[in-house]
Amino acid sequence: PEVPAFAPVYFDNNSTAVSDTQKESILEVVRYMKQNPDVRILVSGHASNVGTADYNLTLSEKRCNAVKQFIESDGIGEGRIEIEPCGIDYGTPSAERARRVDIVVIEVR
Repeated sequence: PEVPAFAPVYFDNNSTAVSDTQKESILEVVRYMKQNPDVRILVSGHASNVGTADYNLTLSEKRCNAVKQFIESDGIGEGRIEIEPCGIDYGTPSAERARRVDIVVIEVR
C-alpha cells in the first residue's frame, strides 16, 4: 500500500490531553491501519524547551501514550504501535509546533 504522511498531533502547553480538534488527525491513522492490518507505526513525542529536560522527556512520553491509547481504543492492537519519547525538540523554533506527536509508518508487510 501507499504510505501516507500523517499530520502531527499538537498539544496545549503542559498538556497530555488529545483535544477534539486533533482527534480527526488520529482517526485518519486508525482508518489507514484498519485498511492495512499488517502496518505498524511509530508514535514519536516532542516538547518545547520550556522546563527541564527530564520534565519534557516525561511529558513527551505521556503524549505518546495518550495518542497510542486513543488509537488502541478504536480497535488497533497494541503490538502494532511503538512509542518514542524524544523530549525537547530543539530543532523547532516555535513552541507550539514543538509540542507535538509525529506518527510514521515503520513497517508494511
